[in-house]
Amino acid sequence: MGSRKSAAKHLGIYSAGAVIRQIVGFLMLPIYTRYLAQSDYGIVAMLALLISIFELVLGARFASAIPKFYFEHDNERERGTVIGTALAITITASGIGALLIAAGSRPLAGTFLADIDLWHFVALYGITLITVAIENYALVYIRLRDKPFLFMSVSLAKLIVALSLNIWFVVFLEWVVGGVVACSVLSST
Repeated sequence: MGSRKSAAKHLGIYSAGAVIRQIVGFLMLPIYTRYLAQSDYGIVAMLALLISIFELVLGARFASAIPKFYFEHDNERERGTVIGTALAITITASGIGALLIAAGSRPLAGTFLADIDLWHFVALYGITLITVAIENYALVYIRLRDKPFLFMSVSLAKLIVALSLNIWFVVFLEWVVGGVVACSVLSST
């Protein structure tokens, strides 16, 4: 019965941490509606869509498969090999994707954003292919090591960093779309 209570407690902590990591957009809504024009929302949404397409095609996201293979091994060396191999493949594939996005940022901006002059947003946002992948692997590893409070701490830290950077970039520096993009890259890093 004690292990069930512990599992339920950990599940609650992990769930709360996952929600906390995703809540920044909701908390930023009043600021976004004040400082971003409708077209700015469209640019941010299209950038997210573009990255999602590249993730599907080139992402090599194995984070959700790691636990199965991780727990098939009894020693830490083999478990480390599972994580290291999956991470190396994902970083390589994501790096190639980010380079392709950077190399094709002008035509991608013309196609997805209908403005070739926004190529720098496309190139910068492409970095999230790598940073989000690494972030996800780190969080999976924390869960595999059964560290719910570390998971919660990392989630809270990301929330604080993302909120702070969003407010700084969008409100004080008035970077608008550039601020949202820079915040996405930096907070996932």
